[in-house]
Formats: sequence, C-alpha cells, structure tokens
Amino acid sequence: MNKQELYTWQEEGTACLNFDPQRIWQPIHRLKTVGILKEGGDPKSPVLCAGCRNGFELKCFEDLGYTDVHGFDWSRKMIAVSMLTTDYDIRCADLMNPTPFDNQTFDIVYCSHTLEHIEDFGKGFNNLYYLTKQGGYTIIVLPKEPEPPSKYHITRIYTIEQITDIIEHWFSIGNDLDIIHTATLTIPNSTNEEFMVVTQRT
Repeated sequence: MNKQELYTWQEEGTACLNFDPQRIWQPIHRLKTVGILKEGGDPKSPVLCAGCRNGFELKCFEDLGYTDVHGFDWSRKMIAVSMLTTDYDIRCADLMNPTPFDNQTFDIVYCSHTLEHIEDFGKGFNNLYYLTKQGGYTIIVLPKEPEPPSKYHITRIYTIEQITDIIEHWFSIGNDLDIIHTATLTIPNSTNEEFMVVTQRT
C-alpha cells in the first residue's frame, strides 16, 4: 500500500463510517452489567472483534481493562481509517473464508452488525465459534430493523428465534456450546432496536 492509496482509502472510509460511538459502546456496556465482561478484565484474556470497522470496538474493550485485543474487517478502507488513530492488530479478512487467526485463540469473540451482511449466517457464526476457546464467549449483535439503503452494504434481518434456530442447526446445544444470554437493546439516539446473543463454548 503506497501513501496515496492509504490517504484515499482513509478519506473514503471516513466518509462511509457513520456509527455513533454510543451505539458501539452500548452492547459492550450491557455485557459488563450482566457480568459477562468485567471492568478491569484480565488483560491476558485475548479478545477478537470480527468486523471491527475503524477499531473503536477494540478501544471499548481496552477501556474495560483488556489489552490483548485484535480485530479484522473485510474493508481495507476501514482498516486504513483505524491506522489514523490506533495501533491495534487489525487484519483484512472476511467471515466467509478462513481468517488469519488460529482456532481456539480467543476468550472473547465479539461481532457487531456484521453477520447480517454476509451470504451464509451459519457459516459465518461457525467460523467465529472455532476462533473461541473452550469456556470462551462468542457474542453477536444484529439490527432488528433494516438499515437505510447504502452502496456499502446490504442487510438481512433475523429474529432472535431465527438466530437460535440457526445455531441449533449447526451445533449441539450443551455439547458444543450453550446460549447463555439474549437481550433487546434500543440503539442510542434512535428509535430502532438491536439484539444480542451470547454463547459459551463448552
């Protein structure tokens, strides 16, 4: 990547990045309030944010005390934006293909507003599962309503029931993983809602 490519990608990536920081922080705060994450968390617990955009989610985990944070995103433009303000380990990958990380590497795998943009939800979640250590958490957050049309993405809308059905189709509940928490959240500065599903690898 030469400097001109980097500057162009940063400019274009910043233009398409319209996430309210409160919107990104809220689900992570929810995980803290229900005891899944702890403030001052074990800094040795490796965390992965899948579809991490500009790296802000990684900063949220770092603010909670986690220092071994990593991420990946399919968009080189978003990764270029992250280089403006962070030095996190963010790599280019997508959930429909093998990621550059080894299986059972992370205690926490967090994926927000990403799985609804891929062709095969089950395959994407399966790839997240294999990155999660035994006893670790795979956490997904998805919108309940369609997002405004955009040239940057398309959105498939699921219900919590549909998501749990997909997970149960791919995995043996109680043997492979347990679904330990679900929640519906109102998106800050919006009337829209999103939901969260937390699984633990057994």
